[in-house]
Amino acid sequence: MGDGNALSPCQGFAQAAMFEALWVAAIIPAAIPIIPLTFKAQGDPAKVWDGADGWKDMIAELEQSQDRIDEYRHTRLGRDRWNGKDRNAFDGKMENYQDQIGWSIALAWTVAGCLYVLAVMVGIFIYMLFLIMTLLAIFATAIVIAAGTVVGAPAALQLEATANQFANMAYTVLNVSATAIEWTSRGIAAIWGAMLVTNAAGQATQGNNRVLATFGNAFVRGIDDTLKGSLAWLNQWAYGKMFKTPATNWWGRPTEAARAGGWTNLERIFAGLGGADVAANATGLLDGSAPTQITDPLIDWGARKVGLDTGYAGDDEQGNGPNDKRSNAEKYVDRTQPQGSGS
Repeated sequence: MGDGNALSPCQGFAQAAMFEALWVAAIIPAAIPIIPLTFKAQGDPAKVWDGADGWKDMIAELEQSQDRIDEYRHTRLGRDRWNGKDRNAFDGKMENYQDQIGWSIALAWTVAGCLYVLAVMVGIFIYMLFLIMTLLAIFATAIVIAAGTVVGAPAALQLEATANQFANMAYTVLNVSATAIEWTSRGIAAIWGAMLVTNAAGQATQGNNRVLATFGNAFVRGIDDTLKGSLAWLNQWAYGKMFKTPATNWWGRPTEAARAGGWTNLERIFAGLGGADVAANATGLLDGSAPTQITDPLIDWGARKVGLDTGYAGDDEQGNGPNDKRSNAEKYVDRTQPQGSGS
């Protein structure tokens, strides 16, 4: 998704919302539980949209492959030029191959559609978060200004009570929305898993006798990225546990009254750390959360040591292993988009 599209500003809005949340929480206690939600919202849904566009591009290439097969079979190599048992066997193989491509197209459309849905949901959440935090920041600033005058002190107390009520309602809306995104993500993971199994079965029934090796190889090669994603999620989960948040039901609605107490020492420390983390990303000093700057290189090093970039042991059909003679470009393609050989 290029610059100027609706999701492009989301990363900046999420970062701005984090700084607003820190300011608001210092004045309005009920807003403190919003800080971990804001930290979890750091990200760039425009990149997710771009990822979906990439899958659409692959779909176009796969569909073009199917068209080219039809062109060769029916135009350039028609039955008038080649017929008989060999031709029947050839057509059968080509039809199986086209069916295999069809299963891959179905999987790609599923992935692309799910990524589009996630990108839009996260983008809407970030826009809503930024709007709510901006309104709360105006509340907090008004409270500070009013409290600084003798005449305005009583009004400041009344304004703070109103702001706490609004912050509690805001936390409810944001937490329910975040929970909806979480459940949607789980549902998408289940859909992807089901489609992978369906695709594997479809490929196998259409003559791809390497399908299990292909998916096994892809799984092994993706272990390092899966571990990185798991640690990033763990980092956000652990950060949220550092803050006292109201108990909620299964869909995110708080079941306790609004928070009235101020910061705990632990919350002060982690609020500062979260703000520094976001600031470092906003200024380009970091690319991702601070803990992942340590864990990601370690995972990459470990993956190289155990050979995850060359697939599981024994899969030497394409030259994997110590005697690998493939170019760097070929290694990249095979590593990121391993494909079965068909039949």
